[in-house]
Amino acid sequence: MIERLSTAMSGLYERVELTSNQNILKVALQALYGFSAMLLSMVLFPTVIQPLFVPLITVGAFTQAAFLFNSPPIPPHHRR
Repeated sequence: MIERLSTAMSGLYERVELTSNQNILKVALQALYGFSAMLLSMVLFPTVIQPLFVPLITVGAFTQAAFLFNSPPIPPHHRR
């Protein structure tokens, strides 16, 4: 079952032709792949993964937000 899921996901990922306009789709596919892997690991290894699930999601969300919203300021000598 795990092999079928990973094969289907990788096949779906490879079929998508990525251009500069499809970065959102690429990120969405990566998120879907990661989320399905997390759910599958929760089903297979509940005692190990479930205590880590909420902290991992929280840290991941805050890290993503930090990267999205805290881009470094432009240095003064590069401004026009």
